[in-house]
Amino acid sequence: MVYSSIVIFDFSRPDFIRRAVCFLLKEISGTDSEIILIKSYKDPDIEKFLEDNSVKYTTLMEQNRQSDYIKTACEVASGEIMIFMDDDDTFYSGKIKYVSDLFRENKNLGYYHNNFDTIDELENITAIRNYKTPEFESLYINSNRKSEFFKNSKNIRLMLRIRPDFNSSSIVIRKSLLSASHKNYGFNVRPDSFIFTLALMSTMDLMLDNKVLTHYRIYSGNVSTSYNATTAQLMETFKEAFSSGISMFDIIQRMAKDSAFETYIEVRIINLKLAYNFWSLTRTYKISFREKVLVLGIDFMHEFGYITLSAMPAFVKLRVMKLFYHAK
Repeated sequence: MVYSSIVIFDFSRPDFIRRAVCFLLKEISGTDSEIILIKSYKDPDIEKFLEDNSVKYTTLMEQNRQSDYIKTACEVASGEIMIFMDDDDTFYSGKIKYVSDLFRENKNLGYYHNNFDTIDELENITAIRNYKTPEFESLYINSNRKSEFFKNSKNIRLMLRIRPDFNSSSIVIRKSLLSASHKNYGFNVRPDSFIFTLALMSTMDLMLDNKVLTHYRIYSGNVSTSYNATTAQLMETFKEAFSSGISMFDIIQRMAKDSAFETYIEVRIINLKLAYNFWSLTRTYKISFREKVLVLGIDFMHEFGYITLSAMPAFVKLRVMKLFYHAK
């Protein structure tokens, strides 16, 4: 009987797969866990390697949006919980047993997110400022207090810093929560935000854990995280990321309409619009006075600088990109 399904999302980066699978095979040895790989390319060598090691896999050649990966995972996984891992990330040893035990002990736990550190291509620990989550006291939020929790500005500010919907490789979800809603949506960005919103709207508990159990990989092959790309490359990458993110959050906002989570979602959208204005060197999105008051009231120290920077002239923004993102 399988309890935990470790689902690897392979976004056409086969170089990392053998390493990831070999690590996971050792981790699940003697446990009631399975490994599932969902990929979007054909590779006979990789497929033979997976078959030789009894790893389930599915190839999505046409329908390979990120929502399709999630739908397929729900259809293929046999476990009660789904532990996600992107192809270029990895786990700390012991994570699978730790989170499986948590879900066994807490029958109403629906969503779990652990803290993470960053590694380079050779798996050396790195220190990248923009990907560092601050230390926080681990939170277990019972379903009956979720609404009250997210009405509090202090708690929303904490959520913006913890980023409980960032990095799929830090997410574990009870399959029943995801299976109930996953078929209704089609998107190619922010699957982690979609999953977290489902958990918010559900009658299940959340756990946001300060324990570092995931390695998030920063490397030259990924423009959005390399910090060594040209200014033009970074601008193009981030403009697309934030533009598509805004579209995705329009879906999420409709999901959360008339709920206690509307303010949290609205602040996320305002942040995405400010970020787009910065990376596009424009003021495409007009931030209203009410919206500025809203975000400044929740996190003045961070948002004042963010609002100011997004409104700066292009040459100032370019200078900041070169300084803080090591853009060439």
